[in-house]
Amino acid sequence: MTQPVGVVTEAGERVSLTANIIGGLPMSYQWFKDGELIEGATTSALVLGSVSINDSGAYSLRVSNPSSVVTSATAEVVVQVLSADDENASQPDDSSDSTDDQYVADNQNSGDSSDDANSNDGQQSNGGSNDTSSRSISLSWDIPVEREDGSDLELYEINGYVIKYGSSAGGMANTINISGGNVTQYTLDNLNSGTYYFAIATVDSDDVQGEFSSTISAGVN
Repeated sequence: MTQPVGVVTEAGERVSLTANIIGGLPMSYQWFKDGELIEGATTSALVLGSVSINDSGAYSLRVSNPSSVVTSATAEVVVQVLSADDENASQPDDSSDSTDDQYVADNQNSGDSSDDANSNDGQQSNGGSNDTSSRSISLSWDIPVEREDGSDLELYEINGYVIKYGSSAGGMANTINISGGNVTQYTLDNLNSGTYYFAIATVDSDDVQGEFSSTISAGVN
């Protein structure tokens, strides 16, 4: 009935992944990380205590009963080791997305599939770090809830996102693949000083990538 939801957290925190399942008894549960079975993780909830960066990964739950087997959507867990000098600064590009919704002050993005398009009416923000040893930019966005035609878009119909970026708006040759429709944040570390440009697209459950959003920018000193 409900899928496990990914999380972005700091090292040392406690993470709990849960799912709500309805089906015929008896039911068996097994959690996986990056496709590998987690020994002893055989309940409907998975608790990770005092997480470290090694706990980052894609988690899923397989549920079975005598008549069927089903696997949940992937929940992406991102564990970050944050610097005390990290700070956020938004530099929005105030324009409209493909669904004619206006961007708000901290920027909205769209990620639309070509034929069966998904509308990613989410917020994407960015920030930089002044720490010369660890310059970073953090991105965040909202999970799209409807397709371009206005029909509902469920979380399980989203495989993830693609972020492209570069040092110029016309030269965004770098790409980052985000696994999991419920992941809404990503941080790029170890960046050189300068201005960077970003755009995001949604990838649906048929591996159809939507159109990229309007471009936003962020700078690091």
